[in-house]
Amino acid sequence: METPIVGYWNTRAIGEPVRLLLNYVGIDFVDKRYECGPPPDYNKSDWLDTKHTLGLDLPNLPYYIDNNEGVKLTQMHAIMYFLGHKHNMAGNSLQEQTRCCMMMEALHDWFDEFWHVTYCSAPWIMPVPEDVKVNMEEVHPSDGTQCTRLTTRFLKLKEQYLSSGFHRHASSFARALNKESGHGWVAGTTQISYVDFVLFEYVDQHMLFEPKCFDKPEYSSILKFHKTLRSDPRLEAYFTKPREPLHNKYSHFHRGWVET
Repeated sequence: METPIVGYWNTRAIGEPVRLLLNYVGIDFVDKRYECGPPPDYNKSDWLDTKHTLGLDLPNLPYYIDNNEGVKLTQMHAIMYFLGHKHNMAGNSLQEQTRCCMMMEALHDWFDEFWHVTYCSAPWIMPVPEDVKVNMEEVHPSDGTQCTRLTTRFLKLKEQYLSSGFHRHASSFARALNKESGHGWVAGTTQISYVDFVLFEYVDQHMLFEPKCFDKPEYSSILKFHKTLRSDPRLEAYFTKPREPLHNKYSHFHRGWVET
């Protein structure tokens, strides 16, 4: 029997939900992590030199390879869908299964808006509007190991996001978790689903991004949900391990950005 492989950058970002689910169900896997080079180029050859040698139909990160099942998948949603169904965590009815898909799409919208903030000064996004113009060398110093922590652009977008987009998305998931017909899981399933690992990770990252962002009564269901998974004994050993860096080196949410 071959050990399944999960391939992703050496970050949490959108690879972490896959790792969480596999740890939860107790499946051993090879945690293949690719390194991004230092600024200003952020060389990705560690991944690019391998990208087209793995037999993936649509080469990308994350990927999941299980030769025992003849499975080679890319795209986080597809991987989570497969693992959820394989381990009976995808809903027990067509309605529940469809709600899982719906929640995954909504989570994609949330994280996409979040990424527009954390990766706002990535080299390929520049130049930027004059009112938030950023000096490339200051943000991505050639003698550094990562993007600098703060820029005017990042601070402006972070403030806008936390006052608007964040609450729009978080409120939707808080209401979903609060539904009387539910069982404390976001898709209203009778037991945990693959979607819950994605929501947990996104909530956990936001708690580091802005520690008090969920400190409102309307988000009590999110905090309860987060605590339930965070304290689950099946994940206890995994949570004792270092879980940074968060996003890649050219973001404002990498190792070192969070002050301890």
